[in-house]
Amino acid sequence: MTFKKILPEKILYGRQQINQGAIKQADILGWVTPIDRFFMQIQGSSILAFNNGKKQLIGYAGQNSQPYYAIGRVLLKKGALTRENISMQTIQNWLKNHPKQQQAILDLNKSFVFFKPLNHQSPLGTQQVPLTANTSLAIDLRHIPLGSLVWLQLDNTPKIKPHGWVAQDTGGAIKGLVRADLYLGAGKYAEQEAGKLNSTGQLWLLLPKTINISQFQNKLLLSRART
Repeated sequence: MTFKKILPEKILYGRQQINQGAIKQADILGWVTPIDRFFMQIQGSSILAFNNGKKQLIGYAGQNSQPYYAIGRVLLKKGALTRENISMQTIQNWLKNHPKQQQAILDLNKSFVFFKPLNHQSPLGTQQVPLTANTSLAIDLRHIPLGSLVWLQLDNTPKIKPHGWVAQDTGGAIKGLVRADLYLGAGKYAEQEAGKLNSTGQLWLLLPKTINISQFQNKLLLSRART
C-alpha cells in the first residue's frame, strides 16, 4: 500500500486508473490487501500493525476528484446480499469469496483516498482535532456546521444510548439533510459495531438561544436521520 507524503493539487484519475499506475509511485509505508485498503479509505483512517509489533496511525491526506459510490448497492441489485444482512462484514466476506469479481466491484467506487502518518492517539477529523470515540461524528457540511453540538437518538440500536455528539468530521458517503457517521473508536469491537451500524433515528441540532434559528429551519427541523 502506498501513502502520499505530498498530494498533488488535483487528481482526476479514478480508482482503476490509479491502481494501474496513472500517478507517480508514492513512498511505501506498508502493505495491506485491496479489500482492507478499500475500507480504510471509506473510514478515512486506520492503524497499521507491523510484524515487529509497532503500530502506526494513518489519516486522511487527500482524495481524487471522483465521487464516492457505495458498492453495496450493486451487491443488493445482484441479489448477493439483502437489506437485512448487508454490513461492512458481509460485503468484505462476499468480496473474499468472489476473487474473480472482486476488483471490478471495488473499481465501481472511483473515489480514492490518500493517507499520511499521524503522530496522534486518535485520527484527525475535518475540524483538525483528534476524534473522540462515542462523541465525534461526521456530517454533511451543507446542512450542519463543523463544531456543532447535536443530540442523536437511534432507532432499534440499544448499545448506543441517546446522547450528545460533536460534528467534527465529514466524508464522501455522508450526503443528505441529516446524514451522520458515528466514530466508535479503534479496535476489533469498534470495527464490528461500526460495520453493522445502519439505523434510522432522530437528530437535533443544539443551538444557543442567541442564534437566529431561521437559517437552519428548512434544512434540519423535523428531518429524519440515517447513519
